[in-house]
Amino acid sequence: RFESFYQELGVDGHTYDWDNWYKTRGDGFDVKLGFICRPIESSPFRIGAYIHTPIWYRMTDSNGATLYYENYKVGYAENEEFDYNYRTPWKFVVSLGHTIGNFFAVGAEYEYQDLSTAKFSDIDGYASEYFRYANKVTKETLRGQHTLKIGAEIKPVDSFSIRFGYNFVSSPFKK
Repeated sequence: RFESFYQELGVDGHTYDWDNWYKTRGDGFDVKLGFICRPIESSPFRIGAYIHTPIWYRMTDSNGATLYYENYKVGYAENEEFDYNYRTPWKFVVSLGHTIGNFFAVGAEYEYQDLSTAKFSDIDGYASEYFRYANKVTKETLRGQHTLKIGAEIKPVDSFSIRFGYNFVSSPFKK
């Protein structure tokens, strides 16, 4: 038996199923640059900073629908594939860490990204009316997002570690 998106018992007593599908596929690339340093060479304290470039995606969407009558396919429609670009925001990260011996480590990390700068565009790089609207809504509704991560790791024996931590992520929405 197949799973349907929508099913209804018709006035004629027969079952009608409507099955929609939507698929997005794509690939992208980005660059991540960073460093970790010890301000005092003999100290186990370390400082890090990272920059993640946007991810530049090339995406392809496709969708369609099938109508079934009593489990028999009676209609099918599929739209042409649609290609577009999507760019995520820049991400900036700073981190602090400290180790005690070979058995305990603590760390903290702060991350910032401005989600209002994400952008859709056509393959040629221009924004169609649809993408201009999507980009406008993104800019009007999203904002910078802050993430704070703190954690620790205990290593009671050489082959086993226990990690625990806390992660706070601020809302990306303006309202």
